Parts: sequence; structure tokens; C-alpha cells
Amino acid sequence: MRNPAPKDNADLEALEQREWREALDYVIQQGDRGRVERLLATVRDHARMSGVPLPFTAVTAYVNTIQPDQETPLPGSQEIVSRATHRPASTRGRSSRGGSRARSSTTSDTSCARAVDSRPTPIPG
Repeated sequence: MRNPAPKDNADLEALEQREWREALDYVIQQGDRGRVERLLATVRDHARMSGVPLPFTAVTAYVNTIQPDQETPLPGSQEIVSRATHRPASTRGRSSRGGSRARSSTTSDTSCARAVDSRPTPIPG
């Protein structure tokens, strides 16, 4: 005999999560990592295209292959950069006159010299 339909939202959500995990477990057991990655990417993209806001993740596949003692030193004083980037939040973005100032994206200080545009790439709709 089949299980009766869940009676409330918590039961329905628990059932849905169990079914999704079982389906994913099946794909994982097939041993094709690329297939699992494609499936998860497809589900993520579908959710995003459907307007579901997904949390931002800064995790990348980047692996630093240069040993720390072999890295090129950064220009400028790292002590000054550290102090400038670790100011209390209440003083950020304020000029010496107390007014707010706009920060240019083309600033030339050494703390931004190696900045990378980290804005998410829009998905064509």
C-alpha cells in the first residue's frame, strides 16, 4: 500500500527533500561526477531563471599553485593597506570634512590595484 499524502506543509517538504536526495543518490551511485555536476547546474540555473534568489557563493575552483615564499611581493606598504582596509565601518566612505564621498571604480591606490570584477554575470533571459 502506498503512503498516504502528507497532511501538512512540513510533512510535504520532508517527503520532497527525501525524494530529491534519493534521486541524487542514484545519480551519484552511477559514478559519473560530470553528470552530477551538470544535473546540479541545470537545477540551479532553472531555479534562477524562475526568479528564485540563490545565495551568493565565493567558492571557486581556484587553487594557488605558487608557494608563499615564491610569490612576488605586492607594491606599496602592506601595513598602510591593512590599516586602510580594516577601518571601523563607521568611518568608511567619509571624507575629512564629514561628508560622504563616492568611491571611483578606477581608483589608483595600491589596495585596489589587483581588484577583480566580482559582479555576477547576468543570465540571458
